[in-house]
Amino acid sequence: MFYNPSYLLLAIVFLGIALAIQIGYFWRTKRKNRISDQEDADQTKAATEFERIFMTPLTIRARSAIYVSGATKQKILEIVRKVGGERMTVTSYAEHILRQHLAQYKEEINRIYEERGKKELF
Repeated sequence: MFYNPSYLLLAIVFLGIALAIQIGYFWRTKRKNRISDQEDADQTKAATEFERIFMTPLTIRARSAIYVSGATKQKILEIVRKVGGERMTVTSYAEHILRQHLAQYKEEINRIYEERGKKELF
């Protein structure tokens, strides 16, 4: 059987292009998967940290009422219902949020309070 050299060269070029496309696709896919795996790990870590800080049920014996808007209450109820465990309550979630806020802004709150001529608030 007789092969035309130009056809053979053309076939080799097409095979090379096809191989290059496949290799490029493989590396892009592998890189995307590697990035995706890292993003998944970061999201899992963040979710775990959020759950550890905010979604741990508390036993609060001496409770006191705090009023919030109806819209805020509905958002909090939905978060607790969809993210919290069976024993998680809105009271526990609100307690965690407020404790975190006070711990995070303690120095700033005391600084503002002292600027107004008072001693440390807490």
